[in-house]
Amino acid sequence: MKKLIVLFLILAMSFVLVACSGGNTPDDDGNTPDDGGNTPDDGGNTPDDGGNTPDDGGNTPDDGGNTPDDGGNTPDDGGNTPDDGNTPDDGGNTPDDGGNNDGNKIDFKALLSELLSSYKIDPFENIPATMLPGYGASLVEEGAVIEDYSSFVSISDITYGGHGEQWNMIAGNLRQSMLFFGALDVIDSISTSSIAIFEAFIDENPADTAHHSFMSGIYSVTIDCDAERIYYVVDYTADFPVLGMQTVQLALSMNILDGSKCVRVQIGDANALTYYITEGGYEFAIKYLGVRRAYFSIYNDENGNTAGHIYEFITVSDVEIASAADFYITDEYVTAVGNKADGLPLFDNYICELYDSVTGRMIGYEVMETKSAVTFNTLWFDLGDVDGINSIRYAEKTDDTEAAVYLNGSSTAFETVEYGGINLKTKSRRFDIEFRTQYYYYYDSENEEYVEVKVSVPMLFIQEEKLDELESDVKNANGLDITVTTDALDLEVLMANYDIVVDVFIENKDSVTPELIVEMIGEKITFEE
Repeated sequence: MKKLIVLFLILAMSFVLVACSGGNTPDDDGNTPDDGGNTPDDGGNTPDDGGNTPDDGGNTPDDGGNTPDDGGNTPDDGGNTPDDGNTPDDGGNTPDDGGNNDGNKIDFKALLSELLSSYKIDPFENIPATMLPGYGASLVEEGAVIEDYSSFVSISDITYGGHGEQWNMIAGNLRQSMLFFGALDVIDSISTSSIAIFEAFIDENPADTAHHSFMSGIYSVTIDCDAERIYYVVDYTADFPVLGMQTVQLALSMNILDGSKCVRVQIGDANALTYYITEGGYEFAIKYLGVRRAYFSIYNDENGNTAGHIYEFITVSDVEIASAADFYITDEYVTAVGNKADGLPLFDNYICELYDSVTGRMIGYEVMETKSAVTFNTLWFDLGDVDGINSIRYAEKTDDTEAAVYLNGSSTAFETVEYGGINLKTKSRRFDIEFRTQYYYYYDSENEEYVEVKVSVPMLFIQEEKLDELESDVKNANGLDITVTTDALDLEVLMANYDIVVDVFIENKDSVTPELIVEMIGEKITFEE
């Protein structure tokens, strides 16, 4: 049963017809001819002989300079020529130019109101609350997570359910973006006064373009409009946590032709975020503290499911580290796949994490480690989901001994079974217990923020191809009876998702470059005066 998400992404014309009005043209010698086809009586039934052509049958008008009636009415030249002195309708659509219509003038006031009422997004809106820092299974008390396994630790005392490396990267980018999204609250505080000031300006300066700058408290506001785009730009200075006193620019813009919106937030020189609102979602590019650049996008499909992508580049000691991840959200599961994972040296490593959307708890994950013709597919489970293991101790490597894991109070190290490979460099194990990185969060009430805790926790891994043989393999190697208790449907979903999303990720993992992110972020908005 595969729970993957299917990804996604008149004007009416009126015509005005104005009829021309008129009547019959009178005879200019004082005798009005009968326009109904009858011979007029000129005062005694004798026609006028003073040089005027008599009516030859009651229908021919006097030809002595008088304008004949050609049918009783002057014809309308198309039914549209008005006789009121105004510019005639040229097809039913040209407005009267006599002061009765302002034509097709762009309503900049309405466009500004639309922009200021529809520019905001909530980065967490489509993310289950249980998957956010400070919620669900990842929330812990400060100092409560066990990190020392040099003595036996009861499995029931180990905190499980944290975020894996892929989801932590996704959640971390969203958390850092909130610094920028929070700055946009300034616009809410001055939008009403800005609209009023701009409307007054437009009333006094009607035109096909508009440019107006003014102060609203400490905020310098500029509104610029033309036939294609409207801008609303705010500049000011403020004090930020961590960053200190910084100059800030908030720049909103809207394409008048298609209604698409762009928002750019710059805090100081090293920090900026630009986002675009698209149909069914949004995307943003961010640079932070001069060492981190990232691209993030999220979209909803017609079934209410969500898909997203993130590309991250971090510079450490002049070395650039690139990571990427895709994620898929349904009512039941959250799947995160990426390449931010520890694995075999010199192997390419990809990891697919599966979470319960309702609880936020990590169900497990599967890792692909591949090099040339050799590929390992390993399933990973918390020891809390393995019956038969009650306690664990870990002894680190020394000059005299190899690192070892001890279970259930035993003084004998846990043994594994060799698996695959064509030489020592490409061999692995059918199963084993290793420590993997998980992330938890506790709340710092003094600073009113959630603090991330990075912890190594023991997990059981199994080669997927040898999953059915796990119990017998462990029994034979260690005399230990163990059983993985992960729900069968959850396990099926994990493996089914892994079979598809890892290949999709590999195909697209290099689609976004640091240069593309910088281009998308752009520069501060300036206007020529």
